[in-house]
Amino acid sequence: MDRRALGAAAPMRTFAALAVLLAAGLTLPAGTPRPGPASPVRPAATGMVIRMAGPLDVSRASKLFPLSTATSTVWTWHSAPPGNATLPAGWTCAPFTRTRDCGLQPMMTLTYGVARLALDGTAPAGRQVLHVLAGHLQAVRAAPVTRVSVSVSFDGGKTWHEATVTGSGGTYRAAFTAAAGTYVTVRGAAADAAGGTVTETITSAYRTGR
Repeated sequence: MDRRALGAAAPMRTFAALAVLLAAGLTLPAGTPRPGPASPVRPAATGMVIRMAGPLDVSRASKLFPLSTATSTVWTWHSAPPGNATLPAGWTCAPFTRTRDCGLQPMMTLTYGVARLALDGTAPAGRQVLHVLAGHLQAVRAAPVTRVSVSVSFDGGKTWHEATVTGSGGTYRAAFTAAAGTYVTVRGAAADAAGGTVTETITSAYRTGR
């Protein structure tokens, strides 16, 4: 395990709900994804703006896994035309579509790493540093990242505090202070030059030691 990665017991991420991308040009529904095959590709129309109508939520409740108990993510992006592109190996179109009608979509991604994070998902109290990578799904023609922000909550999302973010070119560093014995909820947001955005909240992403 990467000792800097968020959530020693993070919920598994899935793009299963993105099967609804078959609805070309329609606002996509929110909801908890269901198990099953899916792929972040869709029959695409040039310049069409696609937005999740609400967050893609993943959650779990267990005393065994007190960290990263829920994630909520919302994307906005301009759809990419399929052209004559070939999908990368292992990628497939959504069911009931033809491969030539699919195109990879430039959806943004966020990756986090906590400085000095232990294997049990705790970091020393005091000054906190999050390493943030902002980018896009693999194999897409990505626009430059133009903005990244990070906010943190110490009461489960009731109140928020903006972290100090530095960096550029997709690699950033967010700094803030957290007291001992605190569960840290993280909200990251990013935008690119093409108008794409992503906002993601990770509830109780990690905790500080006592």
